[in-house]
Amino acid sequence: MAEDLAPSPADVRSPGRHRVLVVNHLPELRELIARLLRRDQHDVATAGDAGEGLALLGSGPLPCAILVDFLSPESGGPQFVFQARRDPRWSQVPIVAMTGARDGQGSESAAARLRKPFRNADLREVLGRVCGH
Repeated sequence: MAEDLAPSPADVRSPGRHRVLVVNHLPELRELIARLLRRDQHDVATAGDAGEGLALLGSGPLPCAILVDFLSPESGGPQFVFQARRDPRWSQVPIVAMTGARDGQGSESAAARLRKPFRNADLREVLGRVCGH
């Protein structure tokens, strides 16, 4: 399992590719989403919680979008969004709320929502819209 989570060459930014940050407390789900994104030629960075996600934003190239497990207390979705929106360096990066809430409760500040469970086609459509490709 640790081998699956090790950084891969796809984590290095390539010219012409969009970078996406995935913030989710479940390692298996986080890595599954990352694999889908890499298969679609995205550069991917992953974080297990809000603090780790903010650290990645501060240390690497800006992503075209951030996928956040919004309502999970373990992922710290609302705290992550609050902090990211307060910093002018990241305030314009679109945030996509991954949520199981039918009404999208609490994710009003997100640029888009992905209602769980979502299909790969849903993920592609939302990223195409917010990343402009």
